[in-house]
Amino acid sequence: MEKFGAQMVDDDIVEVDLAGETKTVTDSSGTVHRAKTVIVATGSGYRKLGLPNEEELSGRGVSWCATCDGFFFRDRDILVVGGGDGYLKVASPSTRTNIPGVFGAGDVVDHTYRQAITAAASGCQAALDAERYLAALGDTGTGQAAGEPVAATV
Repeated sequence: MEKFGAQMVDDDIVEVDLAGETKTVTDSSGTVHRAKTVIVATGSGYRKLGLPNEEELSGRGVSWCATCDGFFFRDRDILVVGGGDGYLKVASPSTRTNIPGVFGAGDVVDHTYRQAITAAASGCQAALDAERYLAALGDTGTGQAAGEPVAATV
């Protein structure tokens, strides 16, 4: 992706503005990243109950991942409370959101599998969708202001 002008930023995002042709994403150090496309790949989180000893009982009857841990509870009665379902809607089978130039990938859009291998494939799909979006704009990445990528994944 870097070969084509995109950049990878490994940081927490504290503010986004996805309106307009140029999107802005601000990281925790205050750096503002601008791009014509943004891929949202925030994952999904399991909701915990906040009960005493919840962490200590993980793997000993308390679990947050049915896909990962369901096997251990085969033929037993279980109780499911809550869920990590804070999802981004996309125009399936693409990764397009309802905001032009914004795409979703990984667990944040995957209601079914939510696993690393499918998230990686979804990221590839989002990159291809972003590339096609830019191509439809007639943007080859040239003519951008210095330091302004045409795509960013944060």
